[in-house]
Amino acid sequence: MKIRILNKRISRILVVTLIISLLVASIAVITVYIQNKHFRDLEVEFVPETMNSCPDHVAWFLVSISFKGDDSEVDYNTSIDTNSSIALDYKFWRTNSSPNLLEVFLYPTVTQINQNIEVNVTIQADDLVASDIALMKVLNWTLYDEPIVETMRDAFVAFLALNYPSFQIDETTTWEGFWSGIQIIIVQHYLFKSNNWEMELSWHAMIPPYDWVKIYLRKRCELAPSFAFQIDSWSNASHMIVEIEQPDQIYR
Repeated sequence: MKIRILNKRISRILVVTLIISLLVASIAVITVYIQNKHFRDLEVEFVPETMNSCPDHVAWFLVSISFKGDDSEVDYNTSIDTNSSIALDYKFWRTNSSPNLLEVFLYPTVTQINQNIEVNVTIQADDLVASDIALMKVLNWTLYDEPIVETMRDAFVAFLALNYPSFQIDETTTWEGFWSGIQIIIVQHYLFKSNNWEMELSWHAMIPPYDWVKIYLRKRCELAPSFAFQIDSWSNASHMIVEIEQPDQIYR
C-alpha cells in the first residue's frame, strides 16, 4: 500500500515537472518571436554604407528608417555617434509612407586625413531600437573651385523652370554646392542642395562630342532619385536638354 502511494506521488511530481518545462519552453519561444518581430518592425540602413571624403568636403549620407505599421503617433529619438571628434548635423524627413529618411552631414578637417571614421546611427521608436554603421574614409585630397558647375546647373534650372514648373525650381532657388565622388577624375561629380531637392551634377571631362553633362533630382524626403536629364555635348552652344531614365540610387 505504501508503495502505491509513493508511485502516485512520483507520478504527480513528474507531471508537474513536465508542465513547468513546457511553460518555460513556451515563454522562451514567445520571447524569441517578440524579439524577432521587433527587429522586423524597425529597420535602419545607411545609403551608402561607405564613402570617400577629404578635408573641407561635406559627406552627405542618407539613412532609411522603415517602420512597419502606423507611425503617425510615434516619436523617433535619434542618436549619432562617431569614433572620432567631427562636426556633424542632420535633417530628419518624416513622410506619409515608409521609409522615413535621415540625412547626416559630416565635415572632416585636415586633422582627420587617413582616418576611417565610423558613424553609428541609432533610432528608437517606442520600445523598438535599431541601428546601423557607415564608414567614411578621409583621404589626402585637395578640392578646388570649379565655377563652371554653376553655369551647368543654371542651364538645367532654366529648363526645369520652363518645362517642369511643378518642381518649383527656378532662378530664385537657393543652392548649396559641394564636390562628390572624391578621387574620381574622368567623370566628375558635384552636389547641389536646396531646401527640398538634391541635384547631382556629373560631366564627362572629354573632348567634344563626348563632353556630356547629366543631372538627377532627388526629393530630399525620398531615398532614390526621381528624375534625370542630360545635355549630350556641353560644347554644343544649343545645350539641348532631354529627359533620361533616372538612376536607381544616389551617387556619392
